[in-house]
Amino acid sequence: MSEQVPVEQEIVIDCKEKKFDDCVFYGELNENNEMHGYGQLCFFNGDECVGQFQNDYIHGYATLTTQKYKYTGSFVNGQRTGKGRMEWPDGDVYEGSFTNGVFDGEGTMKWGNKCVHTGLYQNGDKCGFGTFVHADKTVFEGTYQNNLRNGSGKFTFTNGNFFTGEFVNNQLLKGTMVFGSGKECKFELSQEIIEIENANQFIYDSIVGKLMKEEIKIEELNENEKKMVFCE
Repeated sequence: MSEQVPVEQEIVIDCKEKKFDDCVFYGELNENNEMHGYGQLCFFNGDECVGQFQNDYIHGYATLTTQKYKYTGSFVNGQRTGKGRMEWPDGDVYEGSFTNGVFDGEGTMKWGNKCVHTGLYQNGDKCGFGTFVHADKTVFEGTYQNNLRNGSGKFTFTNGNFFTGEFVNNQLLKGTMVFGSGKECKFELSQEIIEIENANQFIYDSIVGKLMKEEIKIEELNENEKKMVFCE
């Protein structure tokens, strides 16, 4: 008895045409002449969407290609909602959860070959625990709120040194630098030092970076008190 070979079946759809002011749809329509089922939406500016439709909305799994980005994943009533992947022409990629078109839930954002953030998002912003890998492979692990470092965080450097501290709106308040030798250096920042730093600049590029380059030194005033000094 000869072995039966599976035969690939083609999906046959009732392809119809529906015209809009800015695009044309080719695919399945329901009894109300609405896009419903599988189809292709071709915009006159070159954008297109191929996938599932329901009641005149992109709904289900589809690929939307525009002049600004490409999205492949889940849609609900025309909005990017559910799991998906978004790519930009400059090489940036986000892969994870969406709600109503914005990052929401667990996801990973890659900025080309430079930086990567993996963690939680809320309404498009980093929020909750996340891991951020910088271009030089320095790693930050900690909590975010409103897209800024807020709460406890840890920087791990490629030479084995690491830094733990408390952050408020990306500003460092206090922390401990632990060197590869095991030596610890604890400190708190005064308001004067915080004001010297650019509030919009990542703390890694400011206070912590200066510590590593020895542009800031810790002076011990007494057994229980230390201060940070900017070197000339």
